[in-house]
Amino acid sequence: MNKAPVYVSVVFLSILAVNSRIIGSEIDVVSNESPGVDVREFIKLESEFRELLQRTNFLIAIGDWEYFSKQDQNKARLWSSSAFAASSGKDKAGFMITAGHAFMNFNPNPQVVVFFPKNPANLHLIPIQEINKYSSGMLDVAAYPFDENMKSLLTPMSFGNVSTLELYQPLAIFCSPLKFLEPVRVGFFSGIIRGVGHEYLLIKFSGIGAANYCSGAPVVDREGKIYGMLVRADDHTGYAVPANIIEEFLDEKYFKK
Repeated sequence: MNKAPVYVSVVFLSILAVNSRIIGSEIDVVSNESPGVDVREFIKLESEFRELLQRTNFLIAIGDWEYFSKQDQNKARLWSSSAFAASSGKDKAGFMITAGHAFMNFNPNPQVVVFFPKNPANLHLIPIQEINKYSSGMLDVAAYPFDENMKSLLTPMSFGNVSTLELYQPLAIFCSPLKFLEPVRVGFFSGIIRGVGHEYLLIKFSGIGAANYCSGAPVVDREGKIYGMLVRADDHTGYAVPANIIEEFLDEKYFKK
């Protein structure tokens, strides 16, 4: 494997649609192919990531309270987005982090219901306006600082250093377990794409299809470090906001005086 950043000078003038925006893009590290991983190795990777997920307590499901309160609460389709708990370098208490577009289809002034998968008896209601105070449409990132209830229910994970990622390094998307019977999507790091005001990790999925409908899901390595947040997927490729961009956003929103 080549250590990242391994910058291949591939600049193309094609137009890429990401998050419904059309932007000119530049790829720094890229591979259009998945690594040659045999079935046994891939199954082992999936098992390893599932065990990691079971040992952690940082994944969150988000839904619309007005809809939730009128429907069968056990239906997984109610949950519109994934989220996760992470701590930045300047605040170890932690934040709930998700995709900003997760709230686009809600009613004008709803509350969102936050469900903690390992604490199913607890529901937490947050007004959309509160979350939108700390969101960025450009980055498609929303973050919400923990209150005492959230602190008692979740264990924030730490961010990894994106510059240490290796080409074809195994990564996984952890989707809300309320939304899918199998919340783990295993893939491989295949590049960093840069555009006007944007930067995305590219994750190639092998043999299991794309991680559609997993907006807000964390991208983790085998040690549980978070390297990004999924905001879009198509075919066998996922696009994730890198961890360093999320941390910069948190620093700007919460800590800059």
